[in-house]
Amino acid sequence: MVFILLLGCSQKETSPAPESPVFTRSWKVERYPYSNAMLTISPDYRFTYYETGHTSESFSGGIWKQTDDTLILTSTRPAECLIVDDFALKDNISPDSLKTTIKDCVPAVSTSFFTDFRSYRFIIRGDSLIFLDLNPEYQRMYGNYKIY
Repeated sequence: MVFILLLGCSQKETSPAPESPVFTRSWKVERYPYSNAMLTISPDYRFTYYETGHTSESFSGGIWKQTDDTLILTSTRPAECLIVDDFALKDNISPDSLKTTIKDCVPAVSTSFFTDFRSYRFIIRGDSLIFLDLNPEYQRMYGNYKIY
């Protein structure tokens, strides 16, 4: 009888692990025709983004935070010199205005780009994310990104 009482006392009571938010998963992103992109939101407040197209690839990674039903993604710039692709398409793109991950660096000839998330906001709607910061001109012409 004493053995059973001691055995009962030695067991720890464990609480269930907290559930991850429903948006912490991999999301398919349709930005352009013929591109294939994946946004992965992890429970540890980090995200990764990877996109491939016909002749190039782009990536990002950083941190996220949630405010009510809004998810905010902010990239962490890599230490290597790459051309920056603004996720919201707000930068004017021309050979004279290309932005790089490091000020005044000259990127190596490459087909790899860095996609920058500049505290960009997404609304969580069931099985979709609605991007709120897209360049209005692009959005008028082509509509918003599809993220599902």
